[in-house]
Amino acid sequence: MDIHQLELFLAVMDSPSMTRAAEKVFLSPGAVSLQLHNLADELHTELFVRSGKRLIPTPAALRLAEHAKTLVQLTSQIKQEFENDLAKDTRPFHFATGVTTLIYQLGKPLRQLRKQFPKAEIRVTVQVTEETIAGLHDRRFDLGLISLPVPEENLKIIPLFEEELLIAAPATGKTRRGHVSPIRASELGRVPFLLYPRGTVLRVLIDRFFKDIEVAPRVVMESEHTEATAPGAVVVVGGLPRRSWINARVVIAPTAPGYV
Repeated sequence: MDIHQLELFLAVMDSPSMTRAAEKVFLSPGAVSLQLHNLADELHTELFVRSGKRLIPTPAALRLAEHAKTLVQLTSQIKQEFENDLAKDTRPFHFATGVTTLIYQLGKPLRQLRKQFPKAEIRVTVQVTEETIAGLHDRRFDLGLISLPVPEENLKIIPLFEEELLIAAPATGKTRRGHVSPIRASELGRVPFLLYPRGTVLRVLIDRFFKDIEVAPRVVMESEHTEATAPGAVVVVGGLPRRSWINARVVIAPTAPGYV
């Protein structure tokens, strides 16, 4: 008995006649019949009985079919495992990421991914966390880089890092690149803010912070894009992750109790 015989046997089990089964496996009906006779002789049992032009499987054939399906499937998995050549993998990979997390650090891992899968179609979408979550649920994305917290139902979430939210404002004088200094909470009520749109994960975190320090921010603009807070563009203050402004000429103040 071999896998080829079991594959022919399953083809007959799934076909209305020997002729149709033979067509599926590109053999003559006589060749398929011979293999089935050899299989039945080896197992010392009868696999099919004729009823007119139809072949009726015996109880022994039904039991054999259960084992044969398992063996054929396992054989296929073994072949795929040892024939898996990453250099020939052409399956698409769709990755979604937010604009305020580790997007500035993705260059190296994406280059490594491209090197490992040179023929795969790799697509990157930049959008807010809420749209990424929806895309993961809809199977439009294979992997997403998001900001927490989010509902974890039907998702596998692996925490990668803890990001510090900052307040960034155009410097009034000459400062060191990426200079960090404290700002008192009482000062924040006098400045215009550019913040992320309401309902986004980061906006929820920022609003929660302002509530904790009892400050009502004066929001003059909302934007999903960190670049909208570029120094010198407009006189605004925006909450954003430290990684976004490592090389910016702005005054940066970390969020801390009593300070922002």
